[in-house]
Amino acid sequence: MLYVKARINDDVEIRVNIYGDDIYCSCPDCGKEVSVDEDVILDVLKGGGCLTGISICCEECAAKRIGRAGD
Repeated sequence: MLYVKARINDDVEIRVNIYGDDIYCSCPDCGKEVSVDEDVILDVLKGGGCLTGISICCEECAAKRIGRAGD
């Protein structure tokens, strides 16, 4: 099982299992919490990519970016 961990201090460490339906990030434009589909993660990894630095926009900001792409 994959998990993330954070060391709070020398005595306390938190580990949280990662499941496909509980992966989140913050929209790089507005900061809104975005649920990330596990298929997106798998596509990145299958393509030889790395999860470091990935940004996923919320629906509203993605629509704004798509609108700007045609300008």
